Amino acid sequence: MVLSRDAAKDNWLLITMSDPLHPYGIAGLEICMKSYLRTAVALLFSPYDGVKNLRLMPTKSLLVPMVLQISLPLMMLYAYYQRVDILWLQDQITASMDAHQQEVASRYMTRGFMITSAALVLATLVPVISALLALYFFLVAKAQSAEETYGRWYMLVSWAAVPTLLLVPVGLAVIFLSSDGRLLPDEINPTTLNQLLVHADGSNPWRSLLEGVNPFLFWPIALMAIGFSVWTRIPIGRATLITAAPYTIVFGVWALLITLVSAG
Repeated sequence: MVLSRDAAKDNWLLITMSDPLHPYGIAGLEICMKSYLRTAVALLFSPYDGVKNLRLMPTKSLLVPMVLQISLPLMMLYAYYQRVDILWLQDQITASMDAHQQEVASRYMTRGFMITSAALVLATLVPVISALLALYFFLVAKAQSAEETYGRWYMLVSWAAVPTLLLVPVGLAVIFLSSDGRLLPDEINPTTLNQLLVHADGSNPWRSLLEGVNPFLFWPIALMAIGFSVWTRIPIGRATLITAAPYTIVFGVWALLITLVSAG
């Protein structure tokens, strides 16, 4: 069997599954890995080129960044729960509970339970949030008469999250530099608005929202805006407004709820 370079690239998985040592399967895998790496680097340093590269990639490539979005943060959280002072963390989490509630909660707040919970949350939220964003882009793009399929928008959303993976080495550095292990989960990311500027403590109702705002929130938004602009051929300003709309709504509703609860 003679396969072209493109055929090897597109079919490496099937070939390798049937014959792990087949030269075309290995060649296709190598070509794909180099292509994925080039795309990731381009998205970080030359976003327009990165978005153009995405248009040439198969839809199934969305699995690569998605798997990384689940596995790498999970690795970081595993390191965190192995190093954190678990008794101190239990006290911090259950501080507002009564004695009976504290006793019950402490039974479940083991390292194993925390790691398993983190794995389930990541494995659920990453694909679901990406799916919802992809559906949003698909529907809006349809109104713009764009021909991209739902799967292609899912791929864009998935790859646009690549910059957030840079938080993993940053978080690991924070974890291993913590000498006493007394570090809350939301303190792993030192780039949040709260960690950098506000420094609100746990009693402040705005803390969770402030911890959710960081530069790595805006980077994927910018990449998706560029992708939407290129793929639908609309001005980048309009594409940015479309891309930022879901985030504006979520954070706006979040802020409104905090305001109402605080006022009550």
